[in-house]
Amino acid sequence: MRIHKRDIYVERAKRLALDHGASLNLVATVDEAPWWADAVLSGLPKRWQAKFVEDTDVKLQQITESLQAAGIDATYKTLVGRAWMELIREVLRNKHDLVVKDVNSSSNNETVIRADMDLHVLRKCPCPVWLVKRKVTQFRRIAAAIDVVPGDEVRNAFNAKIINLASSIAEAEGCELHVVRAWSMYGESILKSHMSEEELVQAKDEKLQSLKQTVGEFLPSFTKDVASVHLHLPEGAPEEVLPAIVESEHEDLLVMGTIARTGVAGLIIGNTAEKILSRIHCSVLAIKPDDYVSPVTTS
Repeated sequence: MRIHKRDIYVERAKRLALDHGASLNLVATVDEAPWWADAVLSGLPKRWQAKFVEDTDVKLQQITESLQAAGIDATYKTLVGRAWMELIREVLRNKHDLVVKDVNSSSNNETVIRADMDLHVLRKCPCPVWLVKRKVTQFRRIAAAIDVVPGDEVRNAFNAKIINLASSIAEAEGCELHVVRAWSMYGESILKSHMSEEELVQAKDEKLQSLKQTVGEFLPSFTKDVASVHLHLPEGAPEEVLPAIVESEHEDLLVMGTIARTGVAGLIIGNTAEKILSRIHCSVLAIKPDDYVSPVTTS
C-alpha cells in the first residue's frame, strides 16, 4: 500500500483532529499470505508478508510523527488480512467515531465508488465513512441529502444527524451548503387516469409547497451558522435527481444516509443509496443510524 505524506485524506483527518481535539489512528492493510502458497514455497510468502508489514510500519510512523509534531494524539497500526474486514474490526475494537479513507481517482470522470473495498466498508462499518478524493483540497459546495417526513420522529432524527454533520463541515470550511430533498407523487400513474392534467399539476404543486414548508421549518435550527444555504426540491427518484444536482451544482462533498430504517443486525446499504454512490464523482460522507449493528465481529 502506498502512503503519501501529503495525501489529501491525511490532511483532512488532521484538520478534523485539530478542530475537535480528537485523536487519530492511522491504519494500513497488508494482505495475508495464503496458506497454500506458504506451504508450497517453504515459508517465503510469510517472510514477504513480514517485509511488507515492516515497510508499511515505517511509512505510517513517518506520518504519525508529523501529526504528533502538530500536537495531535496520533498512533499507527498495520493490519494483516482482508482490508475491509480488518478496518471494520479496528473500528469495532476501538469504537472509532469516523473513518477517513482515500479514493485514488486518476480522473475526474470516475465515480467515487469503484472498488469492492469501498462498498464493503460503506455497507458494514458502524461509524460514518468519509471517502475523500485526492484531487479536492478545498470544499466550495457541500450537498446534504435528506428525506424529512412530517411526524416521523425516527427518520427525522436520522435526518438531523445528516444535516448536523453537513452544517458543521460547511461552517468550518466557510462554503455553501446545498440541501436536497427529492420527492415524487405517490401513485402518479394511477392519478393520471382519474385526474385532469390541471388537477394533477395542482396536486403536485400543493405537495411541493407542503414539503417546502416542512423542510423550511426543519432546517433553521441546524443551519443558522452556515453562511449560504440553498434548498433543492427536485421531483423524481433520488437515484436519478440527486447525482444530477451534485453534478450541476459542482458539489465537492455529498453527506448522505445509507440506511433509512434499521433494527436488523447487519442490514446492508440500501439499493437507492448504492445506486446514488455509483453515479457521483465527489467525495462522500456516508452515515448510518445510531442503532445500526454491523455484521462484522472482532474475531
